[in-house]
Amino acid sequence: YYELINVFQEKTVINDLNLNFSTIVNMYEIQRELKDITFKYILRFESKFEEVLGHALGEKYGADVTKIISENVFVSNDINYKKKEVRFYKNQFYSTKLSPTKFYKKNKECVPPWIFTRNLTISPLVTFYRLTSVKEKVAAIMLYDIEDDYIINEKILNYFNWALEIIVTYRNIIAHGTNLILNTSINNYNISDNIFNLFFGENFLANEVFKNNRNTSSFITFVAALGMVLPIEQRIQMTSELQSFIDIKIETHYEDLHLYFQLLNCPINLKNELSKISNFITIKPL
Repeated sequence: YYELINVFQEKTVINDLNLNFSTIVNMYEIQRELKDITFKYILRFESKFEEVLGHALGEKYGADVTKIISENVFVSNDINYKKKEVRFYKNQFYSTKLSPTKFYKKNKECVPPWIFTRNLTISPLVTFYRLTSVKEKVAAIMLYDIEDDYIINEKILNYFNWALEIIVTYRNIIAHGTNLILNTSINNYNISDNIFNLFFGENFLANEVFKNNRNTSSFITFVAALGMVLPIEQRIQMTSELQSFIDIKIETHYEDLHLYFQLLNCPINLKNELSKISNFITIKPL
């Protein structure tokens, strides 16, 4: 009841809107379908990220993940933080009852990092990535599908880290059933058009989008971040599904869709922006 009625009423009262029950139900369904579509592609990204990170760690540090979970390997200027994270990941390793890690502990000489990463949830997985020295290689593979002869400068790496942050945020929001339009944590991700221009070319979003601060908590910001890290075929599938969804809702619930996008602080011409995500040619690193 709270998510269906109170959340939408609270947001619409703030915006001085008076909604009937039918409109609230329709907006709830719009949000549910948006979550379903995007969550599917978050999980696909997550699966690839687990694999890429695990194999990059194995290539650099060897096939025993316990030798990676170490203060000598973890990268941080904060010694106490490193110690805390070492304890956390050791506990994850020794206490897990999940396969395939459990199977490898019981039946193999060691647990490779590409096995261990498969049993980490998204937030610990991203932290594990940040604590190691394989960030450039992982970013090169995830962004450009390049495994050798890559140069990932600090700017590109920062953009990749930004994409990870907002994907993790939305992943947790969707997985825990939180209403997108009320989640204030998304507002932490103020970005500039330079991020999008780097990956999607000039004028990805209209200038007025940034002038009106619509990049602050816009759904398109998240979709673009996810588009950065998905393989081209999956990016096209995701944007195609979202566009088809929008077409159907325009035909059946145009006013409710328009209102929901307004409350989501999302560009009204979302379908056109999705085309730019789908069709862009990734700019190769210098």
